[in-house]
Amino acid sequence: MTQRAALYARFSSDLQKDRSIDDQLALCRVHAQRESLKVVATFADRAKSGATLFDRQQLWELMQAAKRKEFDVLVVEALDRLSRDQEDLPGIYKRLEFAGVKIRTCNEGETTKLHIGIRGLVSSLFLSDLGAKVRRGHAGRVREGKFPGAVTYGYRAITGKPGEREIDPEQAKVVLLIFTADVLTRRADQMDDWRATTLPVVGALGVFAVLVMAEPDLATSIELGFIVMSVSRAQ
Repeated sequence: MTQRAALYARFSSDLQKDRSIDDQLALCRVHAQRESLKVVATFADRAKSGATLFDRQQLWELMQAAKRKEFDVLVVEALDRLSRDQEDLPGIYKRLEFAGVKIRTCNEGETTKLHIGIRGLVSSLFLSDLGAKVRRGHAGRVREGKFPGAVTYGYRAITGKPGEREIDPEQAKVVLLIFTADVLTRRADQMDDWRATTLPVVGALGVFAVLVMAEPDLATSIELGFIVMSVSRAQ
């Protein structure tokens, strides 16, 4: 009797492309055809790390389908597509084995406990080495006065200049709003002292006006203005 197969693919970074998923699934289909397996389902997690099972929606759905006995064999390009974690990979293997599902990889064929042990260890070492290199790269960026990763809210990356950032006028308006609301809230008991409340707010509104001129957005300006007035009246 022809066995039913499910295919699973994953790539780990937003910098990679969906083509990676298509290529993985193509390899898995060739393997399934060679082994006379009938493909009944495909699952793919895009831009999801193999270091954790968190937010792996398609993998979760795959495991649920295995519980429901919807397929007999799981085909993946390599075991690290399922997980690179030394604990999670054996857990996935154990649950699939309990559901009567075998794992096959395009390069090594049917997966055994020996494969799980070796691949789990190798992937774990790979993650440790990768983490050390990433931290080294971040430290180098910081020494150069650049930001090491994603830009914080209120800034935007400068195209063509990795690690450099500039103020985002649109987001900066919201930052100034938060600053103004914080000043008014913290100094609610000093509302009669104009120096304690008015001066910081006037300064913030001055910068806000410059930002509006730098990148006009009437709707946003009116909305933020009403919010500032509401916070002030609430005090």
